[in-house]
Amino acid sequence: MFLEDVLVLENGRPGAAGAENIVLVSLIWPRPMIDLRTAAKSVRLEDGHVAVFSDKPFHEKILFKEIVGGPFGVTVEVTERKSPGVIAQFLAAIASDLVNAAFPLPPSSETFRRIVHAGVSGVGQKIRTAPRESFLRIAFGHALIDPATATSGRLEIPLSAPETLSAPSTGRSRKTPYLVRGQPNGTAAIRYRIEED
Repeated sequence: MFLEDVLVLENGRPGAAGAENIVLVSLIWPRPMIDLRTAAKSVRLEDGHVAVFSDKPFHEKILFKEIVGGPFGVTVEVTERKSPGVIAQFLAAIASDLVNAAFPLPPSSETFRRIVHAGVSGVGQKIRTAPRESFLRIAFGHALIDPATATSGRLEIPLSAPETLSAPSTGRSRKTPYLVRGQPNGTAAIRYRIEED
């Protein structure tokens, strides 16, 4: 599975110079006993401009080489922009939590599920990665792939704002939302191929 392109209509806060977004793509229950697989890519997304991955080197566009069994879900989450240093720290923290959790805890344990939920799916819940640093989701979308009916192709997933986000208020001015929950906020395209053994 490859990431082909991502379009975000509204980033919200501009972020520091050189700041990038994180694009998280997850497979939900790709096969029995495997409830989640997640890949992350960092890229600077400009409002209204398509970020094209299809012409990038293999290692920059590959998401998964995964065995699947039956229908499975695909989710795409896009975070607000952060500096490359904060992004690296965030991804290292998630990787560390997941690796540490994988050995002492079986995948079905409640603790493991909470770590996965907080570390991957909960990006929009302001995960703390460093003092006063947090990530907000600006776009989310999902789709279903059924290998029985679709073994290859391009899957375009509509993205929308998962929550209402507002700019901080200044002085007496009221908070002004820059994203409203459910507001369309772009698309993500994935190319996939399912091969039989």
